[in-house]
Amino acid sequence: IDSPSDLVFLDPNDRLVRDVTWSTGSKVVNATKLPSTADGWKEAGVIEFKSGRWLLAATCFSEALKVDPAHFLSRLNRAETYLRLEWFNSALHDCEEVLGNKLKDDSLLRKAVFRGAKASYYLGQYEKTIELTTSRPDDVECTSWGDKARQRIKEIVFGLAKSQSV
Repeated sequence: IDSPSDLVFLDPNDRLVRDVTWSTGSKVVNATKLPSTADGWKEAGVIEFKSGRWLLAATCFSEALKVDPAHFLSRLNRAETYLRLEWFNSALHDCEEVLGNKLKDDSLLRKAVFRGAKASYYLGQYEKTIELTTSRPDDVECTSWGDKARQRIKEIVFGLAKSQSV
């Protein structure tokens, strides 16, 4: 293929491959069995992530979400994977999905805020970054992204003021 974006993953039950006969027969020797649970897909995704195979990791986390759309850890893991792929809009969307569910688990909320702040910062959505990070004022790692966003806004405003005075 010419571009990674041309690659399309098909579900094994997709109508396009339903009648395909493989040269190896119906079973592939030594093939690993695909997970059937959200936790199984999440674990597969973690393995791919740790190996630096971001696209495969994102695919595994997506499969976990097909099994259980409320598997928030897989959604947040996919957000981190999207950050590594520099798919910032998708990462932010996943974080917003988690934050929109008003979870009680502080660990998940922190991950959603932190990853969402990074994604919005890289998208140039500095006000959104500040909004996210102000929800965790005691978390230095999160607030640092808000501080960076405030600095960027100052630079933009100063740059505009400077260019208008010339």
